Amino acid sequence: MSRRGHLWVVACLVALAVRGARAQDLSTLPPPVADRPLAYVLPPVEPIRLPDRPQPDPLLDRPEGVPPGPFVNVDLAVLAPHLRNQLRIAVPTPVGGGFDTVSFPGNPLDVTVSPRFEFGYRLPDGWGALEAHYRFLATRGVDRADAPDETFAVGGVFDANILDVGYASQEFSLGPHWDMRWEVGVRFANIYFNSHARSAAAGPMPGDVLEQDETNRVYGIGGYAGVEVGYRLPWPGWTVFGRFEGAELVSRLRQTGTEVVLGAAGPVGSSASQDGFPGIGMLMERVGLSYEPPGWNHGRFLIGYQYETWFQVGRIEPSNGQFDAQGLFLRAEFNY
Repeated sequence: MSRRGHLWVVACLVALAVRGARAQDLSTLPPPVADRPLAYVLPPVEPIRLPDRPQPDPLLDRPEGVPPGPFVNVDLAVLAPHLRNQLRIAVPTPVGGGFDTVSFPGNPLDVTVSPRFEFGYRLPDGWGALEAHYRFLATRGVDRADAPDETFAVGGVFDANILDVGYASQEFSLGPHWDMRWEVGVRFANIYFNSHARSAAAGPMPGDVLEQDETNRVYGIGGYAGVEVGYRLPWPGWTVFGRFEGAELVSRLRQTGTEVVLGAAGPVGSSASQDGFPGIGMLMERVGLSYEPPGWNHGRFLIGYQYETWFQVGRIEPSNGQFDAQGLFLRAEFNY
């Protein structure tokens, strides 16, 4: 075979190989779009429906407990107060130089009524309550103090303003006949008292004391906590309870003493002040009876005995002071 014939044979073989490779590539291609099945579409998913929970929840908001919502409480305490006045303030002597110490037992205080107002909102599902309290106590008194050579007319006032902002909760974990309530929060207090003594029979000699005056003012802030435990009596709606409350405040205290003596040309006076930052403690105990109308948990009425003590309300060395009060209280609670 000639050379030209060989070239023709090779060209034919190459053409056949190319055609076979192209046919193989076309066989691996996917079928036409018209022959492919439609894409699978998932069916719609049914929404998950949780069972309806009863409102209010009988496990969290007990039927016998106070309902969620706003509430108002009014508290009136008839108290017999007593101030342990141990103030000692050194003031310059107006006549003769040196210093005198203004210090006398103070005066008795009259029986008074101390109201307390509470506002708040009780959260659902057993989440407790947010609340605010405001209380004030104001009283005054006069007395006569007999010294060996003269008589003094002694009088004074006591005034306290207390504001609380806190959180409270009612618990049912002590048993079917028990009830417990507790609260914690922040307390602001402003306490003021003043005592003065005026001589009713001062002698004619220069330097004789005509008048002395003591003033004590405290501003404090700190925390408080209280717990009340009650036991339901066999009579429907009646509960015997006890409550304990305590507070500890960081305070700023300022004391002022004034003295007026007889000088050569008439009365002359001088004064002095001292400042301190004492810690003030407070304890209060209550015991009594409460009544909640059967089948109606929107109100509660309480009566009982109260005793409270405020420690170190005049604590600046060598001064000190303590306030005590005891008496009966009446309380009404209303829940909406």
